[in-house]
Amino acid sequence: PEQTPEELLRQAKSNKINEINNYDSSDSVNGIIVNGVQLWIPADKRAILKASVDAYKTLGIDPITKVWEGVEYTATADDWLRMIATVEVYASECYNVTARHKAAVETLTTVEDVNAFDVTVGYPAMPEFNV
Repeated sequence: PEQTPEELLRQAKSNKINEINNYDSSDSVNGIIVNGVQLWIPADKRAILKASVDAYKTLGIDPITKVWEGVEYTATADDWLRMIATVEVYASECYNVTARHKAAVETLTTVEDVNAFDVTVGYPAMPEFNV
């Protein structure tokens, strides 16, 4: 049997929400640029990195060298903390955009409007660092 207009709209919304989720978890969003190279530090690793930098700072060890994906990065404790905070805010802002997109899709009333919704707009620029 053919789907009703309501079912078609519900399916279009579900597909668009999946598209939003996929974009949100892609390298287009999950990334920072360090010395010209894109990489990503997941939330759990950021928490560990912050705890580590806090410990180094408490013990007066400065500058601090950290290794990520086989590359060494050296910066002061304060610079590390600023970078971690910047990434945390970036991730939070991306989350907000994703949540707004999902809410916006839910308010749409036609399949055409749902299909036309651009899931890529509104995300902040990736933070860039030189370490």
